[in-house]
Amino acid sequence: MCEPEYFPFCSPSNQLTASREPVPVLIFAVVALLTNQSFQAASIIEIGLFLAILLITFLLTRALANTRAALVAALLWAVFIPALELVPQVSGDLLACLFLTLSMFFLMRARQTNRWRDWLSAGIGMGLGILSRSAMIFILPGLVFGLLWEGWA
Repeated sequence: MCEPEYFPFCSPSNQLTASREPVPVLIFAVVALLTNQSFQAASIIEIGLFLAILLITFLLTRALANTRAALVAALLWAVFIPALELVPQVSGDLLACLFLTLSMFFLMRARQTNRWRDWLSAGIGMGLGILSRSAMIFILPGLVFGLLWEGWA
C-alpha cells in the first residue's frame, strides 16, 4: 500500500517505493502502522538516529584519539548542516550513516580483539547500511582492500 505522506511521488500508477532500499522502508512502515501514520513519530525516529550517530562518533573518535578530539568530532556532527537537514525528512540516509558508524566501531574493535562477534557485528552493520542506502556498497571495496593490505604487512 502506498502512503503519500511518507512517499510523496507514490500513486497507483507510480510505485516508486519499490526502488527504495528495504531497511528504511520497513522501519518507517512499522512506525506508520504503530503510530497511525504520524509524521512526528517518524521525525522522532530521525532525531534518535541523529543522536545515536553523535554518540557513536564520540565513542569511535575517543577510541582512535582522545576525549578532546571526540568532543570536537561530536560537536562537528551536531552542527553539520547537511545532516541536520536530513532530520525532518523520512529517508534512509541517517539510518545508513548510523549503520556505517556502528560498522566502523565494531571493525576497529574486531581488529584489536579479533573476537568473532565483533567481526560479525561489523559485517551486519555494513550489510544493514548497504540495505539502507545502496551507495554504501562503494565503501566495502576500500575496507576489504585495507584489511587485506594490513594482513600482508
